[in-house]
Amino acid sequence: VVMWGFMNEILLGIGRYIPDPNLQTATFQKTVELTERLSKVCKKTDPSRLTTIAFHGDDIYNKYRMGEFTDVVGWNLYPGWYGGNTEGFGRFVDDQHKRFPDRPLIISEYGAGSDKRINTLKPEMFDFSMQYQQKYIEDYVKQINERPFIAGSTLWLLNDFGSEIRDESMPRINNKGIVTINREKKDVYFYYKAAFKKEPVIHIAVTDWPVRKITPETDNASQIINPVKIYTNQKEIELIVNGKTLGKKSPENFVAVFDVPLLNGVNNLEAIAGNVKDVKQVRLNLQPVNYKNHKGDINIGINCGSDAYVYDPETGYTWEPDRAYKQNNGGFIGGNQYRPMKDRPGIQQELKGTTQDPLYQTMRMGMSAYKFDVPRGQYEVELSFAEPGVKRANVLNDIGETNFLINPDNRIFTVEINGKPVLENLNLNKEVGSLVLVKKKYIITIENENGLTVDFKAIEGQPLLNAIKVKKTN
Repeated sequence: VVMWGFMNEILLGIGRYIPDPNLQTATFQKTVELTERLSKVCKKTDPSRLTTIAFHGDDIYNKYRMGEFTDVVGWNLYPGWYGGNTEGFGRFVDDQHKRFPDRPLIISEYGAGSDKRINTLKPEMFDFSMQYQQKYIEDYVKQINERPFIAGSTLWLLNDFGSEIRDESMPRINNKGIVTINREKKDVYFYYKAAFKKEPVIHIAVTDWPVRKITPETDNASQIINPVKIYTNQKEIELIVNGKTLGKKSPENFVAVFDVPLLNGVNNLEAIAGNVKDVKQVRLNLQPVNYKNHKGDINIGINCGSDAYVYDPETGYTWEPDRAYKQNNGGFIGGNQYRPMKDRPGIQQELKGTTQDPLYQTMRMGMSAYKFDVPRGQYEVELSFAEPGVKRANVLNDIGETNFLINPDNRIFTVEINGKPVLENLNLNKEVGSLVLVKKKYIITIENENGLTVDFKAIEGQPLLNAIKVKKTN
């Protein structure tokens, strides 16, 4: 036992469950009395150890003098995850230290969720990508190390774990761990080793994204350039890719980033510092740029309304990020990413009818079409819909966030494929309800050079689409 902690985010619950202002005030006062009493019990029971309380990121604890009843103040801080940005962490703790310079302060929680099925080159808050968790943690550790007045910090947390109230990308699991629920180490685990271990550490951070399915910018491309991180505590690191050196770099904040040319197929990566090295492999599956002239298989899967790649471990299939239509290729025409909260992509609610929630929690709304310039032949077209059916209300949910989901929207639209109606007057709320996955498959024969066009025609509200797959079958 290092310290006795006898309360955690205690004032968050009062604001959540007691809406009456007068009753709130009375409860706050009673909680202060309880805090003082528990502090005395701790000291009487074990006078040899310090006491601490974990506050959530709200100045209300100072308003009610909660810091006066404990030896050490712990702050559970999540700027850049539940709102704001990671720089908000530094601003908050600097303000606390300025106002209470003699108060011992620790960071009792910080963290961000991640799902090994989700990878992206455009990480953003609450996308549950491996890359955003890495960025978040790297930012926090750097800011903590820059502030000697922070006496200590604790990541929330080592491993993913079961949590009944969670939906998010992995329903019933809090995935803020740096180790998965079955104890597989995520790449960011090795960032902590590099930051805090004294023995040499080199880790090429590609184990979270070992197979990459990417469409290059130009036709007939033989490679793509992808950023690859190396976590290391060495002063200089050299990266060799497919037998060719990319030179040496000095890491900053225990991270060295190389722009790596990845070839179609298996790529061998070797990071070296003196007598220490790490070896990894990355497989790249380059996708065709010019569908019209492509002679091989065509199997297009689009994660609508999202900038993330989503891997389905049940099928081994990877869905690509949404993209605007380009001639000879394909993508959406019009519409917007669905963002009921502007700083978060998609929804964070469990969907019925699937275990691949990350794919269907994002969607495009209001588009006029998805168009693919594929050659003649027979195709299976799979359309996936899940009605969020919600508006936002300024109330608290069960994990302390404002704005949760209520009130189903009315949405009716028609879908046509190459001019022929396949879904007429589709009303997902009426037919299956909200948060239920609906998949529709069609066999389409293309006998001309016009490719494939899926049109969406609004009758009421905006059309939506969560995912689309186009697979050549003949």
